[in-house]
Amino acid sequence: MVYFTYIKIFVRQTVYVVTFLIVGLGISFLSTRHTFAASEFGVNASVASLQSSGSQQSAVSAMQDIGFGWVRQEITYANPVDFSPYDSGIGKDTAGGLSVLALLSYPGSDVTHDDWKSFVQTVVDHFGSQISAWEIMNEVDTALSGSDYVTYLNEARDIIKANNGSATIVASGITSRIEATSFWDGIAAAGGWDSFDKIGLHIYHSGAPETVNFGGGNILGEISRVVGSINKNGGGKKIWITELGYQSGSVGEADQANWLARTLIMLRSSGSVEKTFLYHLYDEGGDSYGLMNSGFSHKSSYDKVKSVVDSIAGKGTGTRIFPLTKKVIDSLDATDGWSTEATSNGTTTLSTDTGHTGSGMKLAYSFSGDSAYAVAEKSIAIDGTPTALAAWLKGDDTKNIWKFRFKDTNGETFQTDIGNVSSEWQYVQFSIGTDTAITSWGGDGRIDFPISFNAIVLDRQSGGSASGSGIIDEITAVTGDADLYAYTFGSTAAFWKGSGSSTNALCSASVEFRTDPQYIQVGDCSDTPTTAPPQVAQAQESVAIVQDDTPVSIPPKNCKKSRSSLATSGD
Repeated sequence: MVYFTYIKIFVRQTVYVVTFLIVGLGISFLSTRHTFAASEFGVNASVASLQSSGSQQSAVSAMQDIGFGWVRQEITYANPVDFSPYDSGIGKDTAGGLSVLALLSYPGSDVTHDDWKSFVQTVVDHFGSQISAWEIMNEVDTALSGSDYVTYLNEARDIIKANNGSATIVASGITSRIEATSFWDGIAAAGGWDSFDKIGLHIYHSGAPETVNFGGGNILGEISRVVGSINKNGGGKKIWITELGYQSGSVGEADQANWLARTLIMLRSSGSVEKTFLYHLYDEGGDSYGLMNSGFSHKSSYDKVKSVVDSIAGKGTGTRIFPLTKKVIDSLDATDGWSTEATSNGTTTLSTDTGHTGSGMKLAYSFSGDSAYAVAEKSIAIDGTPTALAAWLKGDDTKNIWKFRFKDTNGETFQTDIGNVSSEWQYVQFSIGTDTAITSWGGDGRIDFPISFNAIVLDRQSGGSASGSGIIDEITAVTGDADLYAYTFGSTAAFWKGSGSSTNALCSASVEFRTDPQYIQVGDCSDTPTTAPPQVAQAQESVAIVQDDTPVSIPPKNCKKSRSSLATSGD
């Protein structure tokens, strides 16, 4: 009997313990389910530069609350290194469940390679496996050639990998401007393409992410330029965007919030972008890139970014869908009626090839001079008042720029930039009256409707290829709201409008599109373009454009931001 009594007591105690554990785990889950770490999103946060342990913990808590999985922390070159602030900051980062991307700063031209290697060895020995990834220098294309950089890169890589073979090596983040991408060409030419794991990239897009700028296109066009360079040099590299931001002091808090959220959604639709680090968690050094003010009060961008992470993190690569009223004005299943006579300093040949849907038109070019462009010309009348022109394009990984041409009712010619196009199919769109990358000649600079499509143009850029080809498919006119954007991530649809608001159909639902992204759960959401209904002839209207064909460039590095007291002016 005593034996059975012991068994009962044991069973009862076991049940109590198991129940306690289950309840405890449940409470723990409930308390942390809003602080999951999204591995595809990170932020720049100089936690080590914050003066108090309390402010450091507040920064970590904010990153946990938003859901960031990564934090980028610069370790400035010094000899010797004072590790006390880094130990405190990085210690709190890792204790908070954040993976750390450590940025090793450029030591300057007066530092020997032996001193550089000693610095890297000291830092790597000190932190060991606390650091998950290492970025070797910051925007170093402003100080070194690609071939010179490879020496530093190899020296750092060998030390890091000897300590932790699974650590990720990120090549110095550089901007996406045309001049900068040649830096990667220099790395490849010097045999350094296999010395790193990920491409570092910084994007400070001018205007909203959907805005088509001269040369670069929209924000995905800037990614396309980078993908082209990656493919050209052998491929095999994913992109880590280690800086991305807008200053609230320049564009306003509302635009900063909405543009950051929309940017993150758009970038998650690129299979080439693996991680994105926003710049910055909080305002510092007089800049206003932060999601919080310098005193850690939240800006509008804090909650908007948190909503993006909550809604799409962990749901894979997004797929764009088109809640637009569109009409294909040439399916390009044949080359009938197209002419190449307007080509300058080269030759252009047209043929049919596999398109995005069915057949498309292949444009092959061969330029004989630095200043040259290929033209495929055909007049296609467009009824009514279109709000955008679009097409599917597949380029050839060069720096050359694709353009649309159209003419208005008075015969004035307008030419719009589309941007670079890589060897992946892209939907490209120029919104009339919204996008500013447009020039004209032969008139007063006003678009007088109706208009007619005139040509596809490929313009050779400095450093651009002298020969190659691209495929164009489904030239399309958009009517009504052209600034509606929607992406699906599994069963979640994210959607917004470039400006204003309107109610439109999305995935069989009627929803309000606003400038701040919204999210709904959807079922079947197949991407079926809408065909525009027959249009009644309209009274002539006109749109004025800005007569400025100066490319919009990324702000110079020294104007972009200032760093904390731990940073060097060379970064």
